[in-house]
Amino acid sequence: MSIFVTGAAGFIGFHTVMALLERGDNVIGIDSINDYYDVNLNLARIDESKSDQYTFIQLDMSDREMLFSKLSEHDISSIIHLGAQ
Repeated sequence: MSIFVTGAAGFIGFHTVMALLERGDNVIGIDSINDYYDVNLNLARIDESKSDQYTFIQLDMSDREMLFSKLSEHDISSIIHLGAQ
């Protein structure tokens, strides 16, 4: 089972992902990585959070079909919704 985190490359999302990984959870993170915030900072956060327990998916949540498609590929126990644009 995995925890699904939206907004995973943002400040709060990144720290949430890191805390979940530190406690041993499997995490699926999504973020659109748009230019609203510094793209390089978001990419650096994704790089720093790389782990065998972590899957990152670049995805815009407004693409409902793709979102549900990606959700259905994983055994998800919880969703932490931090994506907010």
